[in-house]
Amino acid sequence: MLFSLFTAIVLSTVLLPEILRLIRHRMENAELLATAKAIHALADESRRQHESRERQNDPILKAMTEAIEHKQRKALGLLSSSLAPANTIVHALQIKTGTDGEFQNTEATPYRITRTHRVAVENTGDGFVSNCKLHVTYFLYDKQLSALLEDTFTLQSGEKRYIDVVSYGEGIAGHDSDTDIRICAPLAPVYDGGIIRLPLTSQMLILRATSTESQPHEVKCLAWIGQGQLRFEEIG
Repeated sequence: MLFSLFTAIVLSTVLLPEILRLIRHRMENAELLATAKAIHALADESRRQHESRERQNDPILKAMTEAIEHKQRKALGLLSSSLAPANTIVHALQIKTGTDGEFQNTEATPYRITRTHRVAVENTGDGFVSNCKLHVTYFLYDKQLSALLEDTFTLQSGEKRYIDVVSYGEGIAGHDSDTDIRICAPLAPVYDGGIIRLPLTSQMLILRATSTESQPHEVKCLAWIGQGQLRFEEIG
């Protein structure tokens, strides 16, 4: 019994300093690891700040960054006045029609020519106009209906956007033509895509362009089939 007690005392006397040394060593390693992580984080932050200052001082990198931000915001229709001034002209937004090639598009197959007429929505103001939209009002079965042709876009001063309005498939080489005039509204998640079909008789359409920084603009147009082709023009 006494021998066992003596042995335990001897072992504890010999091993305790070693155990304490190991504990201190582990604690020191943990502190060193934490210190190294903190130094690494500070170095990363310093590098990021340095790179940010370099980009701001480099005119080419600064211009590239601003151009990318401008393009992203423009695509979302959220162009900030910090990048360009807002329009102050009351009737800046205008709908333009015409018969030139820019107002008409054709796609041909061996059986038909699909002809599409479009209009241009133009910003004639002195700054950007945002949240632009183009609606069309049409008449079907004695009812006045409307559809959205183009939703939420931004135009810089002097910029225009061409938007499809109506289309018609003209048969060639003895093939049949379409039996209706189609309004070029985006397809809807319903049967047949919710395609808007109008009779081949003359159709009056009212186009209305709106934006946040300009008064709305309306034009009346007529769509009809003449000599087998789709015709489209602005009326009084």
